[in-house]
Order: sequence, then C-alpha cells, then structure tokens
Amino acid sequence: YAGLTSQGAASAVGHLLTLPYDPTITPEPRPKPDPSTTTPRGNYPPITGGPGAASDLRGRKAPLFVVDRWITAEPDARGKVAIIDFWATWCGPCVREIPHVKEAYEKHHTKGFDVIGISLDRSRGALESYIKEKEMPWTQHFDEGGLIASSYGVTGIPTVYLLDAKGNIAAMNMA
Repeated sequence: YAGLTSQGAASAVGHLLTLPYDPTITPEPRPKPDPSTTTPRGNYPPITGGPGAASDLRGRKAPLFVVDRWITAEPDARGKVAIIDFWATWCGPCVREIPHVKEAYEKHHTKGFDVIGISLDRSRGALESYIKEKEMPWTQHFDEGGLIASSYGVTGIPTVYLLDAKGNIAAMNMA
C-alpha cells in the first residue's frame, strides 16, 4: 500500500513542522492558463500503475499548476507544509487513506499545515457530493483532463506528495 498512513503522516509532517515558519515566503507568480495547451475534457491520464505509481520528485521543487476553478476555497499554502493528495472516490485505497489525511489535517492545520486534494474522478458532481458526505475540510480540485496529475507524473493512485514550507517535495507516499 503506497498511500498515507497515520504513522507515516505523523512522522513526516511532525518533523517538517518543527522547522522555522517564514510567513514572508511568497510564491512565484501563477501563470495564466493557456487554452491552446489544455487537454480536452474527458482525456484522463492513463492509470496504468498501482497505488503510488508516480515520478519520484523528492528533493525537487513541486511543479506549479494553475487551477481555474477549485471545488472548495483556493488553498494558501505559501510558507506552509502541505500534502498534495492525488485520489478519486472510486479508488479503494484512496478512500481508506481519508481518515489518515483527516487526522493529519485536524492535528496540524493550526500549526501551518495544509492538504490539497487533486481528484481524478470522472464526475465533478459525484466528487462534490462525496466531499460533503465525508466532511473533508481541506481544499479539493477536480482535475478534469488530468493536467495536474500528468505534471506530477502520476500513473497510479493514491499518490501523496509532502511539500516543505519552501515548496520542495520532501517525501512521497508516506506509508
């Protein structure tokens, strides 16, 4: 299993939260979406790997991405430790990791930790209903077309990246 476990999250997030918090860190300006490079709706990336199948980006700056419409409020993860969780409501291992994500969020959110869910669901409506039903308080995005997943090299879900306060990928799939 390559998703997020309670022990893995507590260890990784707890360590990063001990590092000094710098509220003056500002993100690089977000690029404007270019309609000519947008993947057609419904052209999802192939999920060919098992859970956690993705590019190993540890030690690198997290790829920037532009979101034109968040399902929930837009995140403000500048200078915060954050998890980017690629998942879907139809993915059994993804659903099983939700309690662990929720636990990490509730325990560390007030200390400068955020979660950004990137859903590879095929229906925005089903995703919105699921988020409401499961009371998932963190930011969510419906990655229609799979552009963000592709930029992270995600080929299997769940895939979880842990970012440090400077936006570098510190860990992935903390089992």
